[in-house]
Amino acid sequence: MSMSTTVIHHATLPANTLAYALTHTSDGAPKDSLADYPALAALDEAHISRNAIMFPDNCPNHARSVFIFSELNLPIDTGASLLEAATLGIPQAKADITDKIPARWFSLNPVHWRAERDHVNLIALSPTQISEDEMRTLVESIAPWFAQWDWHIYVAKTNQWFIRTEAEFDYHAPDLVLAQSGQLESYLPHGLDLKRWQTLLTEIQMLWFNHPLNQLRHERGELPINSLWLHSTVHTRQITEKTLSLWPTILKSIIKAPDGSDIEPHNHLIWLNKTLTPLALAYHQYGHATMTFLGDTWQQNLVLTKPALSERLKRTFKRTRKKPLVWLEQPQFNLLP
Repeated sequence: MSMSTTVIHHATLPANTLAYALTHTSDGAPKDSLADYPALAALDEAHISRNAIMFPDNCPNHARSVFIFSELNLPIDTGASLLEAATLGIPQAKADITDKIPARWFSLNPVHWRAERDHVNLIALSPTQISEDEMRTLVESIAPWFAQWDWHIYVAKTNQWFIRTEAEFDYHAPDLVLAQSGQLESYLPHGLDLKRWQTLLTEIQMLWFNHPLNQLRHERGELPINSLWLHSTVHTRQITEKTLSLWPTILKSIIKAPDGSDIEPHNHLIWLNKTLTPLALAYHQYGHATMTFLGDTWQQNLVLTKPALSERLKRTFKRTRKKPLVWLEQPQFNLLP
């Protein structure tokens, strides 16, 4: 692990929204800005230096995977499929790593695919949106085609499948998180075997388009499952037993913020204050601390140190207090080469 004390994925609502919530109650009345959030108050007084990086358009992984692979000293474009499959309890994945069996793994997710006039929308489905019976029906419908390619399907969850093959297959695509964002427009799937996959995928889409399963989903007002997203390619030679042992530890160290941009700002401040309390205590005890914020395509590292005497005096005599929570603002980016 790096020196980062706290790592948070999707850390914050817009900083201006949170700054307003600091100085106003939920009904708009003025209030003491940081009195209710001691951890945020302590960190807000620190001297903070920031370094922000936006990952290149051709990076297939979202920031959480990039962070983990960086910690593991692996290339940031390494596919996560094999590690995820092994961590989710698929015996063949673990055996491939332990016994060093040559094979290639992919993640395969059933999705809803919708073509718009000038772009496409790919919508991932949660495990609760696909039943066990639906999953079995879909897998059975495509298994014969995959068997002809020497592809074996492994199911971890109803919405999370994996492909294993000992045959070469040159194909690369953004992971599922990036595929649902604007990143898909700038980094389309590519590789020598792209056309083979596109041809097969078209056959699958035609099969599923009028499938009784999707007719029933339509009657229930549910999104049809009309496509697949293949991504996160990796060869077993890239992953070691040590990598597998470290993966879940680093993954668990990343704190996931509550989902949704419409979260009530005061509740989000309460969550941030609680989450960052250990960091504030470390800062108080040692005089320094670090934290990392992850977006989907960027990483921001912050180093907190005690402000110098001159800086403290400047704040004391300054008529207007500095803007609160500036360290939560959208970072300015330095592109990786």
